[in-house]
Amino acid sequence: MQFCPSSCDCLPPLLVCLGLLGNGLVAYVTLARLRPLTRQNVYFGCIAVVDSIAVTEIGVVQLFLSKGLPWLSGGRLGFILLNQGDWGCRSQSYLLGLCQLLPAAMLLAMVVDRTLSMLAPFRFRTLGPGVALRVALLTAATSAVLAAPILFLTSLRVEALLYWNLLCSPPTLALLAILLTNCLLLFCVARVAKERRRHLQGGCGSGGVSDGQSLSGATAVLALSVLMLLCDFPLIAVYWTLRFLPAQTDPTVMHALSESISALMALHLLSQAGNLPVMLHRNRRFRRCFLELVRLRSERPTSWEMRAGIAE
Repeated sequence: MQFCPSSCDCLPPLLVCLGLLGNGLVAYVTLARLRPLTRQNVYFGCIAVVDSIAVTEIGVVQLFLSKGLPWLSGGRLGFILLNQGDWGCRSQSYLLGLCQLLPAAMLLAMVVDRTLSMLAPFRFRTLGPGVALRVALLTAATSAVLAAPILFLTSLRVEALLYWNLLCSPPTLALLAILLTNCLLLFCVARVAKERRRHLQGGCGSGGVSDGQSLSGATAVLALSVLMLLCDFPLIAVYWTLRFLPAQTDPTVMHALSESISALMALHLLSQAGNLPVMLHRNRRFRRCFLELVRLRSERPTSWEMRAGIAE
């Protein structure tokens, strides 16, 4: 299935820059500044690192070099993955598939962890950040193994394309699992919020502090999940529509759907570059630590001010 280059494929470099900056800040704050280090902070940091890799690989290689650069150069320059018999092309296809599967799998691991923590808070409260790190490493290894068959696909048969679209590009099964787990997490959040309101109305002390932190973390997880689902489900719909359209479909319709892939892939990049604004909006502890970091940097004297002070 071939997709024509368009001007939409020239946007990814901007999204890549924004994604690297935002995800770098999220990873630094959650892993190096927020204390105490919790399982959720480890997940947030790992997701930011994974999204940085994915936004670079997908934005630069799959969109800009493969489509945007040919559009800008009139077809003279570009990086096209067409030869499935070539090991280099299959390796690049593997990286692209892994970079779509891994962020979804990592987010699914965090959503499951947060859901279990709210369903059985006393059982999971004793688990430390080391558990989250081991789960993240296991998730990365599992994703690498699941995407490995792409390395050995020398022809694009129907079963190969089905495997590719279900698991990697886009990761349909992982996104459906995130959707189902989100529904359960949303139910848990609503239940905890209702109990917290009842305690506050009854004047039952200040035991709602930990509940408030738990709700803040859960709503941040939900916000990241909803952002990924909203940005990726249109891409899934177009991919599967193209897959099942009959051969005698009007070429204009096929071309329009193929052209929409570029815009939807840019939307997919937006979900991986949007971690920083989501965290600032939904996570109070992260927002407080981030603002303290910005304030500390702004109050630090510049080299010019230090030299002026020495001269005086």
